[in-house]
Amino acid sequence: GQHKNKAVLSSHLQFEEALNLDFEKLKKLTYEGAKVRDKGLTAKIETRIKKELNLIKQQRYVSYFLINHEIISFAISRGFYYIG
Repeated sequence: GQHKNKAVLSSHLQFEEALNLDFEKLKKLTYEGAKVRDKGLTAKIETRIKKELNLIKQQRYVSYFLINHEIISFAISRGFYYIG
C-alpha cells in the first residue's frame, strides 16, 4: 500500500507543479501583452490583472487561456484572420 501512495503523491505533486508553471507562463504573457497594449501599467490596470489572473487560476482555466494563446499566435504567424 505505501508504495502506491508514494506514486500517487508524486504524480499529484508533479501535476501541481505543472499547474504552477503554466500559471507563471500565463502571468508572464499577460504582463508582456499589457505593456504593449496599454503603453504602461497603471496601478489600476495591475490590480485588475492580478484579480483576473487569480480568478483564472482559482477556476482552473489557465490551460484554456494558454491554448487560446497558442492558437492566436499560430493564426498571426500564418496571416490568418482572427479576432482577439
